[in-house]
Amino acid sequence: MASFSKLVGRQLKLLRFEKNMTQQELCDGICSQAVISKIEHGKISTTIELLQELAKRLNVPISRLFDRDAESISFQKHDRELTHVFRTHQFDELISRSKKLIESNENKDIVLLAKYFDLVALEGKKTLIIVLVFQNYRI
Repeated sequence: MASFSKLVGRQLKLLRFEKNMTQQELCDGICSQAVISKIEHGKISTTIELLQELAKRLNVPISRLFDRDAESISFQKHDRELTHVFRTHQFDELISRSKKLIESNENKDIVLLAKYFDLVALEGKKTLIIVLVFQNYRI
């Protein structure tokens, strides 16, 4: 299991990427870029005060820095559910679920996953139609 410092660092880096910020933009007037780098790589622990300042700069509650891979857990849950629907050839259901995730989700990775399954479902429907037509014309 990753250390607490590594988990906080990973979350800080993910949030920074989500906000399209560089390390320099994040640390400007708060600390040095080297400190941000060390935090993101889990090489140092930091104070709550510094984390509060960084969370404020990122415009997120400090609790987001302590989410123990909440987004990863959510991604895996959606992946399992969508994979099951795909494997059972419920392509219309898969398209419906994918569209809902695309419209309602802020997590870029989950949106990308939903777009992938939307495309896969469309191809699956085409293939299923071809197979059914072929089976009807078999002698």
